[in-house]
This record gives sequence, C-alpha cells and structure tokens, in this order.
Amino acid sequence: MKRSKRKHFVFISHSSIDAWSARQLYQAITDAGADAFLSVLDIEAGDDAGQEMREAMDKADECLVLYSPEAAQSKNVWVEIGGAWMQKKRLTMILTRVSVPDVTGDPRFPPYLKSLNYYDLNTEFDSRYLPELRGRSQRNTISRRKQRSRKSPKRGRK
Repeated sequence: MKRSKRKHFVFISHSSIDAWSARQLYQAITDAGADAFLSVLDIEAGDDAGQEMREAMDKADECLVLYSPEAAQSKNVWVEIGGAWMQKKRLTMILTRVSVPDVTGDPRFPPYLKSLNYYDLNTEFDSRYLPELRGRSQRNTISRRKQRSRKSPKRGRK
C-alpha cells in the first residue's frame, strides 16, 4: 500500500474585505510547497461552512492571520484566532494597513497574543515568512518519514 505524503498545512484566516489579498497569500503558500485552506476557495455553496472550517483547523499545522483593520472587527477572524490558540497551533499575524504598535497597543487586543510572530505583508511576507514556512515544511516532511519508518516493521532481516 502506497502512502501519500501529507504536506505542511496552513489555515488562512482573513476578513472578507481582504479576500483578494488572502488569495495571493494562498497562491504564495502553495507555491512554497505547503497546502492551505482558504474559505473563499475551499467552501462551496451548500457546504456546512462551520464544519469545513473546524476540520481544516484541526488538520492545520499552523494558522496565518491576514490582520487588517477589517479583520480586527471580524468575529469570524477572532473565532479562528481563538481556535488556533486553544489548539496550540503556530499562529502568525501578517499585518496589512496596521502596524505592530497599532495591534499590540490596542487595549482590546488580548495580552497573551502580544508575543505572536508579526510580519508586515508588504515588506516581510516574501522575505521572512515564506522562507520560514519552507523550512517548517521540509522539517515536517522529514519528521513524518522518520515516524513512519519507526512504525513499519523491518523487512528482509532474519
């Protein structure tokens, strides 16, 4: 039986206002060799959106949040941030039209999230986040191979 390799999986959280930018992130992430979930691409009419999103978050290795002024006001984005945080997923904020001091200085922003990784969409997504993602993807692939080899019985030895 041939097993398929599971790629590193990124859940992308965003406000519907930022859908175009989120699609660009999705493309860059998949071009970098990871799989990704983006609700505007992966949920079809008639799907149970909540269930699809829960399953994608469960499967995810990390959650990337496209954090904008609109995302800061989105209940769905905050539910996704909370879900990722509760599941101890890697949580990365990609900032657009806001700065780190804007986010961390907001008294409504939860203090336990102030230590997250923050990257500016225009200056750090390509130069910092994507290379780090490639590294995590490669390490996860190697780690999964090692786990499978430990579980498989040795063949051909007597």
